[in-house]
Amino acid sequence: MSLAHAHKPRLPDNDVPEEFEPGAPPVEPDEGPVPPAIPDDPEHDRIVNPDETPDMKARPGPSLAKDAVCP
Repeated sequence: MSLAHAHKPRLPDNDVPEEFEPGAPPVEPDEGPVPPAIPDDPEHDRIVNPDETPDMKARPGPSLAKDAVCP
């Protein structure tokens, strides 16, 4: 019994851009226009100061959990 390999057609190279250069980073599919500047987000300036809010807990205790009601 001889091993026969099926002929595999050569795939077209149409997914490689013409400006491709060896060593260049890959082209991302979601490339598009980039805004000239990213607007500031005021939420990034917010900080929680635990000294100002001593009653704040990282996780609610059992008393808060049992009082919670789903609408």
